[in-house]
Amino acid sequence: MLLLFKEAAKLSEVCQNKSLKAEIHLMDAMVQNSLPAKRNETQKLQGVVKKLLAARKVNNQEGGEFTTLSTLIYKYLADIYEVECLSLFNFSYECLRRVWLINRQIYGRHHCLTERAGAALEQARYVDIAKQKGDTLPSDDCHSVKDIKYEQRLKPMLSYKFES
Repeated sequence: MLLLFKEAAKLSEVCQNKSLKAEIHLMDAMVQNSLPAKRNETQKLQGVVKKLLAARKVNNQEGGEFTTLSTLIYKYLADIYEVECLSLFNFSYECLRRVWLINRQIYGRHHCLTERAGAALEQARYVDIAKQKGDTLPSDDCHSVKDIKYEQRLKPMLSYKFES
């Protein structure tokens, strides 16, 4: 599998395709997460998060924040942050919120992907976080302009230092 990623990385360099490079980072992270941990689960997840954040960075340089690849990256980050050994639910909330907002922008409010992303935010844990932050929820009739400053909201997640 590693050989496949190396060949794909070479191809992305030859083609100068950053979107392909971002997808390679995403797939590499997914494969790494599916493998058993060599030492401990937290260290494995730290490596997965680093690869996902690298995928996000490359994707944002090439296609911008509002792409379907961004939603995949954020959804996978949210899943990782929810894992019991991390329990970073505020980060998971911000990622799920990004998925919902990006899908709403790309597909519209009533598309099945937008509604599915919104349903994840309607879980009690995330409703509580939304209320603490003063965010609107997908079921609300009007939505806040606070989401325009999403980069500021993501800074704590992007700069988080894992404890060893």
